[in-house]
Amino acid sequence: DGWVLPERERTAFAAGNYHRVPLMIGAVEYEGAFFIRNIPIKDVVGFRTFVQAGFGKWAEEAMTLYPAPSDAEVPNAVALLLGDFMVHWSNRALSRLHAKHGQPAYRYIFTHPTGGDTEPPTHVEDVPYIFGALDQSYFGRERTIIDKDRALSDQMGRLWVRFAATGDPNGGGVTWPAYDAAQDNYLVLDDSFAPAAGWRAEHLDFLEQVLATG
Repeated sequence: DGWVLPERERTAFAAGNYHRVPLMIGAVEYEGAFFIRNIPIKDVVGFRTFVQAGFGKWAEEAMTLYPAPSDAEVPNAVALLLGDFMVHWSNRALSRLHAKHGQPAYRYIFTHPTGGDTEPPTHVEDVPYIFGALDQSYFGRERTIIDKDRALSDQMGRLWVRFAATGDPNGGGVTWPAYDAAQDNYLVLDDSFAPAAGWRAEHLDFLEQVLATG
């Protein structure tokens, strides 16, 4: 509006016109599964129509990167596409911009399935761990909580408190390097913490190319 927001957020971030403070940013492994419950894309024809409308000349490459050769595989393809487009791409882009402007960005990917579940976590399932709220219902769904969940929640809580207090989550036996665009690094949050790099890089590079062309 030119007053509260003097310029568009993308323009501001690109130019470095924002408060440059240490950043912690991350996502969960299977972000998009949260968003597909009410999306009316149920078969290959519907998915191809959706991709064609959204990607235009890039549609065939998108279908290669997000394949759905059968109707049964469409929900997973939609989930991966939405997760990458809505969350993972922007997280990486913000991490890159923040590093470019001289501030540390601590990026994470949360991969821990609650209660020993076999399904990977989806959108915001990291939040109860951060705030020590595992015993609360998750969008009305009760979950089984086991000792590994509580141990991870305790560890994550300490990381977040340390970051809030100092601007740096490192310490207490945890090594978490700040984001480096050349390495495309992040920290995996699971039963143990581990450094990794290149999260879905091929897919995010493709989306970067598509978005750069308008």
